[in-house]
Amino acid sequence: MLLYRTRENDFLQVLSFVYKIFNRIFMSDTHYILFDNRTCIQLCRYVMACCTNNLHTSLEGGVIWFRTDERRKERILGCLLYLCLMGIICALCYAQRHVSAMIIFCVLIYAMMIVGECNAKGLILLFVLAVVGVLIMYYVVQWDYITERVQGWLAPFSDMGKSTYQTSQSLITIGSGNLFGLGLGNSRQKYYYLPESQNDFVFSIICEELGFFGAMTVILLFVLFEVRGFFIAARAKDKFGSLVAFGITLQIGLQAILNIAVACNAIPNTGISLPFFSYGRSALLTQLAEVGILLSISKDANT
Repeated sequence: MLLYRTRENDFLQVLSFVYKIFNRIFMSDTHYILFDNRTCIQLCRYVMACCTNNLHTSLEGGVIWFRTDERRKERILGCLLYLCLMGIICALCYAQRHVSAMIIFCVLIYAMMIVGECNAKGLILLFVLAVVGVLIMYYVVQWDYITERVQGWLAPFSDMGKSTYQTSQSLITIGSGNLFGLGLGNSRQKYYYLPESQNDFVFSIICEELGFFGAMTVILLFVLFEVRGFFIAARAKDKFGSLVAFGITLQIGLQAILNIAVACNAIPNTGISLPFFSYGRSALLTQLAEVGILLSISKDANT
């Protein structure tokens, strides 16, 4: 009996400590009370009774009453829904070893949570967990190709015949364009020198054919698209339209930033296409449909 009481007291202390941390992070609002101390102790004893097959101790009344602010409850439930969605997407991308898609989905969902006014402390905790997850994936899981690409990013000309061939050829292609390029359709690197020149590294071909000024024109077009998209999101009639416009604009902009950064070796090599330019009919149809939705929101808002 004495041993059981000791274990019960230890369990109560641990669970009480966990509850305080959870309450401080997610439920700091004074209007939100998960349950009082008496009910907490009753719940702990009930769990201990179930774990030790001692069913004589139970909850009085059998009900835990919640006193909560409805808006805060909806925000917490919304965060949990986004977290479940992010977990499913990350699991699928992890199974396919598609790191670039994982990055885009996680950043997009996290940004939507911020715009959707999710709990700020929960967002900070989620960011810390994401950083820890990235470190674990790099140092513990140790995917060989991720380590290889990071090393190739740091030294793009170290192994031009094997691991850094694509990155080095991309930089050579960009440098071949000079200021005004070789002319539209006159690229040399696209003929079996630069792999995936029609898809992941189409920006390098743009630089070679149209030069520095042509590449800056393409970047400026994407910047104007982003500015206009965020303007539409800010002027939308309802919050749903605003969130849809914001998500579409951010998704296309983020995809363009990653593609251009990879082509210029600003970040490690990862496979992502350039919106509206890369080869692919299904991707182009999807992006045009997104633009159509964005224009519909703009028309409703008279912007």
